Amino acid sequence: MASNKTNKGPKLRNYLLIKPNEASFIQFIRLLFFPNLNKIRFIEVSEEEGQKLRDSFFFRLIVAASAFVQKLLLTIRVPMAKIGDLLDKNIASGDDKYLGALTVMAAKLAYESAAFVTNVVQLKWKMQFLGFYNYWNDYLGTLSTPVFLFQDAKINAKLVVVAFRGTHPFSADGWSTDIDLSYYEIENVGKVHRGFAKALGIIQNDNTMPSQLLEQGKDGIDLKPYAYYEIVKLLKGILLLNPKAKFIVTGHSLGGALSAMFAAALAIHGETELLGKLQGIYTYGQPRIGDQQFRTYMEQKLSKFNWSYKRYVYSFDIVPRVPFDDDNFLYKHFGKCLHFDRNYTGQVLEEAPDKNYFSLKWFFPKLINAVRELIRSFTLPRSQGPDYKENWFQILFRVVGLLVPGLSAHGPQDYVNLTRLGTVPALVGPDEPIKVLIRP
Repeated sequence: MASNKTNKGPKLRNYLLIKPNEASFIQFIRLLFFPNLNKIRFIEVSEEEGQKLRDSFFFRLIVAASAFVQKLLLTIRVPMAKIGDLLDKNIASGDDKYLGALTVMAAKLAYESAAFVTNVVQLKWKMQFLGFYNYWNDYLGTLSTPVFLFQDAKINAKLVVVAFRGTHPFSADGWSTDIDLSYYEIENVGKVHRGFAKALGIIQNDNTMPSQLLEQGKDGIDLKPYAYYEIVKLLKGILLLNPKAKFIVTGHSLGGALSAMFAAALAIHGETELLGKLQGIYTYGQPRIGDQQFRTYMEQKLSKFNWSYKRYVYSFDIVPRVPFDDDNFLYKHFGKCLHFDRNYTGQVLEEAPDKNYFSLKWFFPKLINAVRELIRSFTLPRSQGPDYKENWFQILFRVVGLLVPGLSAHGPQDYVNLTRLGTVPALVGPDEPIKVLIRP
């Protein structure tokens, strides 16, 4: 157990932790109608947050729903199909679409094995491969936070790209992380999602926040490889050898959440030198990662440092709309939303339409959209060429999307398509006007 004396960084204030494995029908009834938190095994909560839970039936209902869905997902074990690996040859490095096209393919490639990723980066993309790593995830208790790094010498004197792996379709662990409502409150920062913070390693199983890599190993702290600290060490070494280089962090789904959380962790730990080298965060189908205070904190950092945050949201994608958000509830997005409709027409918005997935007024629009997306999976290859042909797994995923509208919209394929066929905001800083390239 770490001594509090060695922790120089911000302290945790409050927390709400959900343990779906320990939930049962009786436990759900107790939470909803007899909220004696001492007898509810699947929740661990601080006193202040516990009082909020006792006072609000709506809060208890949302927590119960989150635990129920997580428990249901634990029974689902279906592997993800292989995905494409070719960059669009029609988008050159000087094109405003280039960084979107590069990062979405990196986010997509992150789902593959280390050998496959190495082969693609070196032999097909002709770029410098910097390594594939799988870091310790305290949330799941396994080595299950994969990330790879590479350098693109075509722009910015070797741009370094850090790509986190996202949520596999039908992966119980990944989807459980996305929809989990558990959180920690970090002093002067706000509340952050428990699963994402632990997957990155900025909060560890003994609920400590080590502020420096060197503190690992002191006072009995184990030496598991935590993603945040290891990646910081790698980036400092890489950028030391090439002082003119900058880096981008990217990911799809869970990978997008880890990308945004990584930038937040740099700010929390005062890594101003690395923040100065951060060119941008590009996320695709990213879930929410913090509360209103956290959103304010991150938007202040966006205005202070010269890096951009591009949060792509396609159509009625379910994941950017979870965990739950309304005017009074916890999780919020920060920064602008780059929203694309079914025709891949893009807009820069404060928030995507239907910010709450469970809103009934959007059910039929989502269902109609899912039907049209299934039809498009057969027509798009005819109009745009064989690169847009979807495999049997992707088509099956579209069919499943008819039962759960918005689910199939989360697939990486549509995010690849929108960077190629849609309107894409140009690469600009956070305070510069955003221009839009109109699709011919």
